[in-house]
Amino acid sequence: MGSHPSAYFKLSLWPSSPGSGPQNLAGAQFVKWLMDHQKEAGVFTAVSDLVQQLSDNPAARMTAQEIAERVEKAQQSRSVATTMPAGA
Repeated sequence: MGSHPSAYFKLSLWPSSPGSGPQNLAGAQFVKWLMDHQKEAGVFTAVSDLVQQLSDNPAARMTAQEIAERVEKAQQSRSVATTMPAGA
């Protein structure tokens, strides 16, 4: 019997070895797209807030704080860029 089709699908989308082929490029583009949409939806901020509230692990809390700060900084940069007049 051959491999199950879903196993091939997973392997073709998420290669186990690093490289520079089209599969890795597509995977990287998908991950970037997914992260951008998660950021826009507030997922990173929500998870960071939950970790701050519910975790007693200092390393997790520090990481959550850093993620929240980076998301806030990115949002501020984006809002400045979209409110500046053209040619400024």
